[in-house]
Amino acid sequence: MPDKRAIRDVIEQYFYALDSRNLSLLNECFLPQARISILGNERRMGGPDDIVAAFSGIAEYAATSHFITSHRATINGDTAQSHTLAIAVLVPSPDALISVRGLDYRDDFVRTMAGWRIEGRVHQAHWQFDTEQTAPALTNTPNHSWPRRPES
Repeated sequence: MPDKRAIRDVIEQYFYALDSRNLSLLNECFLPQARISILGNERRMGGPDDIVAAFSGIAEYAATSHFITSHRATINGDTAQSHTLAIAVLVPSPDALISVRGLDYRDDFVRTMAGWRIEGRVHQAHWQFDTEQTAPALTNTPNHSWPRRPES
């Protein structure tokens, strides 16, 4: 189980790095010569600069949130395959429509001295819908303030 947990940690690190715009943390998820296909666009990466460049477009979004819905990993010695289903919420700008996508990640992992790293990835979207934004607000509280705790 520790290997499966470690592989899921890499997937979670990848999503966290995207959503926090931490491209150096994102770089740590991949082998230097990783290959990746995003929505049918094949790209071979030649090192950290290529990996960061491949994902630099994320900075154009006002916000993103990625959520793992299902994950499965199969370990074969020092290699593994991982299948992750996820939902991404993409906010291009404060006044644009929000896109919500159902995503499918199929990864090939390799165990390295630094831990598991992605060697190959196929990233597809199965569905998407767009919706209007609303301003964040608390609901079910008359004055939008938190209830006070009783004094001890």
